[in-house]
Amino acid sequence: MTLPVHAPIGEFTIAAAAAQRETLLQTLADDGPELWLDLSHVEACDSAGVQLLLSLQHSARQRGQRLCITEPSEPVRQALATYGLSTRLLTPSGEAA
Repeated sequence: MTLPVHAPIGEFTIAAAAAQRETLLQTLADDGPELWLDLSHVEACDSAGVQLLLSLQHSARQRGQRLCITEPSEPVRQALATYGLSTRLLTPSGEAA
C-alpha cells in the first residue's frame, strides 16, 4: 500500500510556523497511521521550524501515529543538525512510503 506523501513548501520559520502547524496538524488528523513529509521544498528553517517538527512528532505519537520525514532540504538538515535532532526526526532513506 502506498501512503500519500505531503510536500510542504516555503519556510519553516517563526514567521510561518503557526500557519504551517495548523495545516500539518490537519493533515495528521486526515491521514492514517503514518504521516510522510517530503521537506525538499522547504526554503528556510529556524528554531521555530525545528520546534514545529518536534511538536508534530509529539502529536503523532499521542495519536498512535508515526511521523516520517524524508528528503529534507539543506536548510532543514542544517537546522536539525544544529540541535542534534537529525537521527530523532529524519526517517532513514531506506524506508519508503
